[in-house]
Amino acid sequence: MNICCIIKPPSIAWAVHIVAHLRREGIEIIAQKKFVYARHAIDLLYDHMDETARSCIAERYSGRSGYALLLEFKSIEHCLDCIGRESDPALCAPHTLRAMYCGFAEPEALGILPWWENGIHRPIDERERVRDLRLIFPEFQKGAA
Repeated sequence: MNICCIIKPPSIAWAVHIVAHLRREGIEIIAQKKFVYARHAIDLLYDHMDETARSCIAERYSGRSGYALLLEFKSIEHCLDCIGRESDPALCAPHTLRAMYCGFAEPEALGILPWWENGIHRPIDERERVRDLRLIFPEFQKGAA
Protein backbone atom coordinates (compact mmCIF):
# COMPACT_ATOMS: atom_id res chain seq x y z
CA MET A 1 0.00 0.00 0.00
CA ASN A 2 1.45 3.37 -1.05
CA ILE A 3 1.57 5.84 1.82
CA CYS A 4 3.01 9.35 1.77
CA CYS A 5 4.93 10.58 4.81
CA ILE A 6 6.68 13.92 5.19
CA ILE A 7 9.74 14.68 7.25
CA LYS A 8 8.72 18.11 8.52
CA PRO A 9 11.04 21.15 8.33
CA PRO A 10 12.20 21.00 11.99
CA SER A 11 13.35 17.39 11.49
CA ILE A 12 15.14 17.73 8.16
CA ALA A 13 18.49 17.37 9.95
CA TRP A 14 17.43 13.80 10.84
CA ALA A 15 16.34 12.89 7.27
CA VAL A 16 19.34 10.66 6.50
CA HIS A 17 18.84 8.75 9.76
CA ILE A 18 15.09 8.44 9.25
CA VAL A 19 15.51 7.12 5.70
CA ALA A 20 18.19 4.66 6.87
CA HIS A 21 15.87 3.47 9.65
CA LEU A 22 13.04 2.88 7.16
CA ARG A 23 15.36 0.87 4.93
CA ARG A 24 16.56 -1.23 7.89
CA GLU A 25 12.92 -1.96 8.66
CA GLY A 26 12.44 -3.21 5.10
CA ILE A 27 10.14 -0.34 4.08
CA GLU A 28 10.43 0.26 0.34
CA ILE A 29 10.95 3.89 -0.68
CA ILE A 30 9.11 4.23 -4.00
CA ALA A 31 9.72 7.95 -4.53
CA GLN A 32 11.05 10.95 -2.66
CA LYS A 33 10.98 14.66 -3.25
CA LYS A 34 11.42 18.03 -1.62
CA PHE A 35 8.10 19.36 -0.38
CA VAL A 36 7.71 23.10 0.16
CA TYR A 37 4.93 23.96 2.57
CA ALA A 38 2.33 26.41 1.26
CA ARG A 39 -0.86 27.57 2.95
CA HIS A 40 -3.07 25.44 0.69
CA ALA A 41 -1.11 22.31 1.63
CA ILE A 42 -1.18 23.19 5.33
CA ASP A 43 -4.97 23.62 5.19
CA LEU A 44 -5.27 20.16 3.64
CA LEU A 45 -2.73 18.33 5.79
CA TYR A 46 -4.07 19.80 9.02
CA ASP A 47 -7.77 19.80 8.14
CA HIS A 48 -8.57 18.33 11.57
CA MET A 49 -7.29 21.49 13.25
CA ASP A 50 -9.08 24.81 13.57
CA GLU A 51 -8.28 27.95 11.57
CA THR A 52 -6.23 29.50 14.37
CA ALA A 53 -4.02 26.43 14.59
CA ARG A 54 -3.58 26.21 10.81
CA SER A 55 -2.60 29.90 10.72
CA CYS A 56 0.01 29.31 13.43
CA ILE A 57 1.39 26.30 11.55
CA ALA A 58 1.49 28.38 8.36
CA GLU A 59 3.54 31.05 10.16
CA ARG A 60 6.10 28.38 11.11
CA TYR A 61 6.14 26.25 7.97
CA SER A 62 5.11 28.35 4.95
CA GLY A 63 7.94 28.49 2.44
CA ARG A 64 10.00 25.95 4.39
CA SER A 65 10.99 22.60 2.93
CA GLY A 66 10.16 19.16 4.13
CA TYR A 67 11.08 15.84 2.57
CA ALA A 68 8.20 13.78 1.17
CA LEU A 69 8.57 10.01 0.96
CA LEU A 70 6.29 7.64 -0.88
CA LEU A 71 6.58 4.41 1.07
CA GLU A 72 5.24 0.90 0.64
CA PHE A 73 3.61 -0.39 3.82
CA LYS A 74 1.50 -3.50 4.35
CA SER A 75 -1.30 -1.31 5.73
CA ILE A 76 -2.01 1.97 7.49
CA GLU A 77 -1.65 0.09 10.77
CA HIS A 78 1.86 -0.98 9.73
CA CYS A 79 2.69 2.67 8.94
CA LEU A 80 1.44 3.80 12.35
CA ASP A 81 3.47 1.06 14.04
CA CYS A 82 6.61 2.32 12.28
CA ILE A 83 6.12 6.11 12.39
CA GLY A 84 4.17 6.43 15.63
CA ARG A 85 0.51 6.32 16.55
CA GLU A 86 0.36 9.43 18.72
CA SER A 87 0.81 13.13 17.98
CA ASP A 88 2.96 13.38 21.10
CA PRO A 89 6.27 11.62 20.34
CA ALA A 90 6.72 10.86 24.06
CA LEU A 91 3.59 8.67 23.92
CA CYS A 92 4.73 6.73 20.84
CA ALA A 93 6.28 3.29 21.19
CA PRO A 94 10.05 3.63 21.75
CA HIS A 95 10.97 1.93 18.44
CA THR A 96 8.95 4.38 16.30
CA LEU A 97 10.44 7.19 14.24
CA ARG A 98 8.57 9.87 16.15
CA ALA A 99 9.88 8.57 19.48
CA MET A 100 13.45 8.13 18.24
CA TYR A 101 14.07 11.21 16.10
CA CYS A 102 11.39 13.80 16.69
CA GLY A 103 10.31 16.59 18.99
CA PHE A 104 11.11 16.43 22.64
CA ALA A 105 9.48 19.71 23.59
CA GLU A 106 6.33 20.30 25.58
CA PRO A 107 3.12 20.72 23.58
CA GLU A 108 2.00 24.17 22.60
CA ALA A 109 -1.56 25.45 22.41
CA LEU A 110 -2.38 26.22 18.79
CA GLY A 111 -6.07 26.92 18.55
CA ILE A 112 -8.17 24.41 20.50
CA LEU A 113 -5.78 21.44 20.15
CA PRO A 114 -2.28 20.90 21.53
CA TRP A 115 0.60 20.85 19.02
CA TRP A 116 3.73 18.75 19.21
CA GLU A 117 6.68 19.10 16.87
CA ASN A 118 6.51 15.41 16.09
CA GLY A 119 8.74 15.59 13.04
CA ILE A 120 6.97 13.29 10.62
CA HIS A 121 3.57 13.62 9.02
CA ARG A 122 1.72 10.37 8.27
CA PRO A 123 -1.92 9.57 7.56
CA ILE A 124 -4.07 7.97 10.23
CA ASP A 125 -6.75 6.52 7.97
CA GLU A 126 -7.67 5.81 4.35
CA ARG A 127 -9.17 9.28 3.79
CA GLU A 128 -5.91 10.96 4.82
CA ARG A 129 -3.82 8.45 2.84
CA VAL A 130 -5.67 9.28 -0.38
CA ARG A 131 -5.66 13.03 0.38
CA ASP A 132 -1.89 13.04 0.89
CA LEU A 133 -1.22 11.04 -2.27
CA ARG A 134 -3.34 13.44 -4.32
CA LEU A 135 -1.53 16.43 -2.85
CA ILE A 136 2.07 15.26 -2.92
CA PHE A 137 2.40 12.26 -5.24
CA PRO A 138 -0.53 12.62 -7.68
CA GLU A 139 1.36 10.53 -10.25
CA PHE A 140 0.99 7.54 -7.89
CA GLN A 141 -2.64 8.03 -6.85
CA LYS A 142 -4.14 5.71 -9.48
CA GLY A 143 -5.93 2.97 -7.66
CA ALA A 144 -5.69 4.84 -4.34
CA ALA A 145 -9.47 5.30 -4.22
